[in-house]
Amino acid sequence: MASLANGLLYVSVGSGDVIALDATSGAKRWDVHLDGDPGPAIPADGRLYLGTNVGVLAALGESSP
Repeated sequence: MASLANGLLYVSVGSGDVIALDATSGAKRWDVHLDGDPGPAIPADGRLYLGTNVGVLAALGESSP
C-alpha cells in the first residue's frame, strides 16, 4: 500500500517495513520497521499514522521516523 504527501511516497510492505521515497527521484529517504503487517500510511497534520495487524499504532514525523 502507498500514500503520497509533501513530495514523499510512503510504502507499507508486508514484512513490517514502511519506506519513504522521494516522489520525484525515487531515492529512499528513510525506513522504519513495525511489528506486524502495516496498513496504509496516513499523512495528516505533519505526522504519519500507521497501524498493523497485531495492534501496533504509530505516529511518526513525516520527514523522518
